[in-house]
Amino acid sequence: MDKLINCKVYVGVVMGSVLIEGAEGCVFVLGAHQIRIHNVKNCDFYLRVRSRPIIEDCSGVRFSPYCLSYKGIEKDLTDADLGEENGNWENVDDFRWLRALQSPNC
Repeated sequence: MDKLINCKVYVGVVMGSVLIEGAEGCVFVLGAHQIRIHNVKNCDFYLRVRSRPIIEDCSGVRFSPYCLSYKGIEKDLTDADLGEENGNWENVDDFRWLRALQSPNC
């Protein structure tokens, strides 16, 4: 997804990775094995991910647990090996903030 502005994006389960670039003022609700977020400003992310989310050159990004519900979601999550919530949505790695302290960007 590239250069979305003031959008709401609801995605079921992605079996692979997701790349989001240049978004501003958006809400993303998605489950995936990996998510990379580049050059994003003031967006909310509701995630279920197997690995830690990665941000680069971002500001004002906020993270919460996945909240999408639809018929068959439990099977979709299990089939994608995302059946169990592991809390990675809050373990964000900021590749521009390589210090032990929490990044100010998320």
